[in-house]
Amino acid sequence: YDGALLGYLREQPATILPALELAAADALQTLLYDQRSNANAEDQENDENQNENLEEGADTTTTQKKEEEPMIIQVLLKGNLAMTQLRSIKSEHMNRLIKCPGIVISAQPVRCRAVKLVVRCARCLDTQTVYSSEGPFGTVQLPTRCAGAQPQECGSNPYSVVPDESQFCDRQTLKVQEAPEKVPTGEMPRAV
Repeated sequence: YDGALLGYLREQPATILPALELAAADALQTLLYDQRSNANAEDQENDENQNENLEEGADTTTTQKKEEEPMIIQVLLKGNLAMTQLRSIKSEHMNRLIKCPGIVISAQPVRCRAVKLVVRCARCLDTQTVYSSEGPFGTVQLPTRCAGAQPQECGSNPYSVVPDESQFCDRQTLKVQEAPEKVPTGEMPRAV
């Protein structure tokens, strides 16, 4: 347990959660490394035994290993953080981690959000990588001019998105209403 880390997590969750997720993915890769290396050693032994049994001059096929994509881990936070009532949420709680009781009354459909876009010029095939701005409502600004060898020939807004090489994440907005037993008598329940 580290009190300073907890304070940093509560004050700046958008900064520390990605670092926690990378650390969790790294720890998982470290744990699985021995398992993978043992499996690879067994595969090599099996391949050697099969090669010894093959006749001379027979064609052998080689298997190509796919490039491993980095693991994506989502950290789930649990704990005994003090509850903040919906009526008590103020501007000082913006961009901070809080815990509030309530009922989810509506959920928007899941939408994808660009994290990293790979864009390619339609004319000269110049490729650039563009990242989204920070925050939950971050946007991506596509370049309006080509950065290739001869930008004047490409015109304005020549870039188009290459979806197979880009990264996206899912995003959903929930509406939370305070619990009926927490609503003062004669008032309407509040929602965030």
